[in-house]
Amino acid sequence: MKSGLNSVLCFGDSNTWGYIPLVGGRYPVEQRWTSLLEQMLPDNWRVINEGLPGRTTGFHESIHNPHSGLGYFLPCLEKHQPDVVVIMLGTNDLQSHLELSAQDISLGAAQLVKQAQHFANHHNGKPTDIVLICPPPIYQVGFAATGFDGAEEKSKQFAEHFEQRAQELGCYYINAGEFVTSSPDEGVHWHQDQPAKFAQGLFEQIKHLFI
Repeated sequence: MKSGLNSVLCFGDSNTWGYIPLVGGRYPVEQRWTSLLEQMLPDNWRVINEGLPGRTTGFHESIHNPHSGLGYFLPCLEKHQPDVVVIMLGTNDLQSHLELSAQDISLGAAQLVKQAQHFANHHNGKPTDIVLICPPPIYQVGFAATGFDGAEEKSKQFAEHFEQRAQELGCYYINAGEFVTSSPDEGVHWHQDQPAKFAQGLFEQIKHLFI
């Protein structure tokens, strides 16, 4: 990293990674919301895409599970030493076999915020800012037609619980559902016009962090 260059770490799942609904594969770099966000930031800021398909908050799993967010988050923070952390996880926690409530999932996301806060306390106050994002509601169709029993209703309950966790922890809170919608045909992922909407909405909410 060049001297004077600041970074935003975006820690998420397939919608951060850039998964294409119905088709599969990954959006080109320039179409991912993380890349679009970077274009809006001052020149001395870069955005790090740490999205992984299938990633959960991970509090309910072994830290050795490759998709455990909590298991990988600390090494990720140590590697990148970000100035700002954006966390958007919880959709994969809706899988039926995990048997988690919306509140449970919000508590899992809160564990990641706490880990980032703990890291900052021991690394010269970095990250200086933490943003907890509530994922948008999903639909139980297509990709989410099986293995997500009751998930649509749970996902609609996310906002109240995620916002409460952010208030308790004193971090920034953003509801992604205010800017984007999951595919009504596939259920979980974002169609091509959504990443740009999300990047713009997110930027408007947190642009003061980059002044």
